[in-house]
Amino acid sequence: MPAPPLLHLAAVSIVGRKRDHNEDSFGLGPVGGTLATTSGVAASLVWAPPGVLLMVCDGIGGSNAGEVASSLAVATLAEHVGRAEFTPEAFRSAICTTAAVIRAKATEAPGLQGMGTTLTCLWLQGGRALWGQAGDSRGYRWRRPRGSPAAAGPPLLHFTPEHTPVARLVRGGLLTPLQARQHRKRHLIDQALGNAPEGFAPEVGPLELQEGDLVLLCSDGLTDGLDDGALATLLEHHGDEPAAQLAQILVAAANAASGRDNITGLVLRVGEPAAPAWRPFGWLTRWIRR
Repeated sequence: MPAPPLLHLAAVSIVGRKRDHNEDSFGLGPVGGTLATTSGVAASLVWAPPGVLLMVCDGIGGSNAGEVASSLAVATLAEHVGRAEFTPEAFRSAICTTAAVIRAKATEAPGLQGMGTTLTCLWLQGGRALWGQAGDSRGYRWRRPRGSPAAAGPPLLHFTPEHTPVARLVRGGLLTPLQARQHRKRHLIDQALGNAPEGFAPEVGPLELQEGDLVLLCSDGLTDGLDDGALATLLEHHGDEPAAQLAQILVAAANAASGRDNITGLVLRVGEPAAPAWRPFGWLTRWIRR
């Protein structure tokens, strides 16, 4: 039996060009072990299966409260996933427990009242993957086309649902993605770790991965600067770069295009890059692009 592919992980989180501090946090590392849990810096590692957890959290609450919520979410979820069975039900329960810890923390001081955080996370265990979601941070899978593109589906898959009224209008066909990006209420979310328990409904689902795939978890500061088309173009041109370099490229591009918010990008590569599809006169296409 062949050995499972190595997992290459890297993350970059920056303040951006408009904010004065960073309320994003991320975590990456082995399930049940010590995660690189951090805010405002870069981290990378190479890890062998069986179990890896990665997440991005975008804090809500202003001042230092958002940063408290996002960093607490990373540490708390890592602790509870480390003791959980690998099932959607157990994963969702760990997310709900994490949300309860944040709600309790928010009662400890006046400056923490109303704090919360988004959560986009991925748990890989034994060759399978589960995602978890609350809020408007995003998860993408990039798979370089090989063979028939029509059979493989779109190279860039946005696999997490956004919990915003505007995103629900898009899913219902009442707004186009372009209209949603220009909507004045596009950043209004209705799910976060910190919501009242009766209204909190995180989502969990499976994600199919194969060797050569890239996964990107990111806060909305990255997608504010890069729409799906721009992101797909960057991944097409730089998707074979090492994970740490690719994370830097994506965050820097979003900062140059917008920079209005904190920006966090976490990249996971499953094994080595997929071999690009052979295309006649591909050298000519690359030369023309220059």
